[in-house]
Amino acid sequence: MNPEIQDKLDARLAGGEITQKEYLEIMATLRSSETSNQPLLVVPEEELVLWADGLAYKQQRFGYDRVINLIFQNRKSTFNFLPTSRLTSVSFDLKEGPHVSVGEVTGILPGKRAPIIRQAYVIIRQATCDRRRDTYLKKLLNDGHFEIGGARLHIGGLVEKDGVSIDLKTAAKEGGLSFGTVQSSGIVFSLSGMTTQHNPFDVLIEAKNPKRRIVFTIPYDYDVIRDVIEILAKPKTP
Repeated sequence: MNPEIQDKLDARLAGGEITQKEYLEIMATLRSSETSNQPLLVVPEEELVLWADGLAYKQQRFGYDRVINLIFQNRKSTFNFLPTSRLTSVSFDLKEGPHVSVGEVTGILPGKRAPIIRQAYVIIRQATCDRRRDTYLKKLLNDGHFEIGGARLHIGGLVEKDGVSIDLKTAAKEGGLSFGTVQSSGIVFSLSGMTTQHNPFDVLIEAKNPKRRIVFTIPYDYDVIRDVIEILAKPKTP
């Protein structure tokens, strides 16, 4: 196995980004693929096949370096606070290629394809996370900022949206930085009851003095954008 790939997997496991079970499954899949020249994963009914060096979608091959705007959703909806449905999906764009989206909507329990879809996300994320993260870090270095979800993030840690600005370092120090919070969930009222759809991709930033609040949703590349936000929120070293 490529030592660089194993080092990255080890780092993801140590950082809690993947579970021990996912780590072992991916390692077994990679070893099997290298020795048998077989695909890492085939997503049933979706024409998506993952290989060690790239993917195939509708019988077209693409390198992982073409993957941008990666999204994974494992979202539950409730009605009157009782779970009603579950969405599991992974989607992404391919530079100079098609948009790819695979998923399923089921009842309370995940369907048969949900674990396969999640594993597809883990494989694609592992193969692309460093490059996708570097893209945003380079934007910060070259332009001094980048925009995501209607918010502008500056290299110094300032976040701006709708005329409100908050320093990430100060907010994080005061406990005012959170991800996927209940406070920013969507609630829809109807004549028959109340439906909630909690969005795990929401970012909530609050400042105490004076009291301010910024909420925005990360529409794609949540994993690496969160990394960048946490980097910007770290206190300056002496």
